[in-house]
Amino acid sequence: MNSIKYNIKLNIKVLKSIFDYFNMNENNTIIELHTNREKARENINEYKDKVILVTNESIYLKKLPFGKLYYFLSKNFIPHVIFYKANNINKINDCEVKIEINSFKIGKISFSDKYNINKTKEFLKKYRTINIELIILILIVLGGLLVYFFKMLG
Repeated sequence: MNSIKYNIKLNIKVLKSIFDYFNMNENNTIIELHTNREKARENINEYKDKVILVTNESIYLKKLPFGKLYYFLSKNFIPHVIFYKANNINKINDCEVKIEINSFKIGKISFSDKYNINKTKEFLKKYRTINIELIILILIVLGGLLVYFFKMLG
């Protein structure tokens, strides 16, 4: 599998565009909620018919409409979510595309050789962002160090 690591800020429009590119929809997508929080595990009982597998680390769901997923995530904080485009909706290991979301950013997209890596990179490049918060934090630290050194010298 090929994989691309970009810093892509998560929003519904970007996620929908990426899903359209890979032809993903609720009928061919398995959703992994990577959590061991009891509250989330209790609240997932509302969607018992959508649960494929529950492990110590994750809950796997199938054919869950994205509106219901958004509603569930608005009530339960789960920062690590993985979407799989599955050839067989009941088999987690049989997937063409894997989209990993960490802390509200799309961090890594893995896909089979069916998709051209260069075309996919070109498509995703327009969504790539610079982590401006990190740059500002570094500049503040450097400014603080400069002030400290000037106080030491003078």
